[in-house]
Amino acid sequence: MKQKIKEYALILLGAFLLAFAVQVFLVPAKISTGGASGIGTVLFYTLGIPLFVTVPALNAVIFIFGFRSLPRRALIKSLFGVAALSVFLSLTQRLPVYRGNLILGAVFGGAIAGVGVGLTLLQTASTGGTDLVALVLHGKKPHLTPGSLILWMDSAIILSSGFFLGDLTVILSSLISLYISNLTVDWVLTRGDLAKSVWVISSAASSIAGDIHRRLGRGVTGITVRRYYSNTAGEMLFCVLKNRQVPLLLELIHRRDPAAFTFISDVRKVRGEGF
Repeated sequence: MKQKIKEYALILLGAFLLAFAVQVFLVPAKISTGGASGIGTVLFYTLGIPLFVTVPALNAVIFIFGFRSLPRRALIKSLFGVAALSVFLSLTQRLPVYRGNLILGAVFGGAIAGVGVGLTLLQTASTGGTDLVALVLHGKKPHLTPGSLILWMDSAIILSSGFFLGDLTVILSSLISLYISNLTVDWVLTRGDLAKSVWVISSAASSIAGDIHRRLGRGVTGITVRRYYSNTAGEMLFCVLKNRQVPLLLELIHRRDPAAFTFISDVRKVRGEGF
């Protein structure tokens, strides 16, 4: 029960942040965010229709696309997210708007919107628009990140928005905002899953593996290898650990074998015991 409350609370927060970014930073500067709100921005400036009317209507059409593709639980949470966004778009339209530097508005608006969308996607939910389409496509093509999917779809909407609004500055500032937004989305989605993979080739592999297990509490995999330079057999260690554990790991390796060959790389979306 507590987990469900937390999930829906984060969806509410995400919807509020997105609505805040749109109404305070983006719409006043005619910056298109892509998706339903981006199309809504064009309709607002061309036909005078408020976003809290157009966004739910457009999302209703998009939900038909995702109805059969999303799990029931994700669909319910997404409906909640769309409803919350519609309410917050109505409530935030009277907030004081930012009319300062266009680039600052695009950067901060994009970053806040990205956090909002990221928090929602993190709960396997959506506030509608292209992030709902991205959620569906990511489920079918996991190697495609939600941020990159949103980027391509929203870029097409932004170019169309600039055409209808007849302003090249709108296109350029919108692309900046979109880029910042999608970087932020991917950062939020992977913030708790960042780790390091470590490979160690050493004559003291067994001792190093024992230190890693005892001192760091991490599992280690040993792989038999052949060093072709010296034409000798040996063992290579592989383990995945938290970023903060890397300095201690390097110290442990150096104590056992200062000449050990070690290389480290970033990993994302770690799942399993200890993560």
